[in-house]
Amino acid sequence: MKNNVAVFILIMLVASSFKYKSKTAGEVARVDEEKFNIFPESKSETGFEHLIAEMQEANRALTHGNPEKTRALWSRNEDVSIFCGSSGIEVKGWNSVEERLEWFASQVAEGSAYSYERISCQAGDHFGSLQQTEHYKSPDGRTMDLGVTVLFKKEGKEWKIIHRHAETLNTRIASM
Repeated sequence: MKNNVAVFILIMLVASSFKYKSKTAGEVARVDEEKFNIFPESKSETGFEHLIAEMQEANRALTHGNPEKTRALWSRNEDVSIFCGSSGIEVKGWNSVEERLEWFASQVAEGSAYSYERISCQAGDHFGSLQQTEHYKSPDGRTMDLGVTVLFKKEGKEWKIIHRHAETLNTRIASM
């Protein structure tokens, strides 16, 4: 019986290795969300995938100096937080998060651009997470690339942001 289980596991490992092509350093694996149906509630207006789309639009608005859409997506609880690892800024509590959003919107140059690349996104019944890279470009050509993790919590029937952690991406490849 042990041999049958071992053979079954070996077959599964070999079969799964053919399913995914290997990625070279620097490539990011992309998930075909339609194929895997990660977001079964995404057809709903209150679904997690809808929230992610709203957040991306809110990020664009924030880069044009408007924090209103972003502010609307955040939980008002005192356990919300933003960590900006590169600058050493940590803010906790809704009032501090709101001030940080206002500050960021005031710092963005008119005509700045925002784009993103999703790395991973998952949602359970009550909690969800998003990992992505965000790219900001000012009209004078300066760029900022961030590695971002956003955590979400369902409050009643609505998803809300409860934490954002952003780090400046280093273009240098770390040796391990």
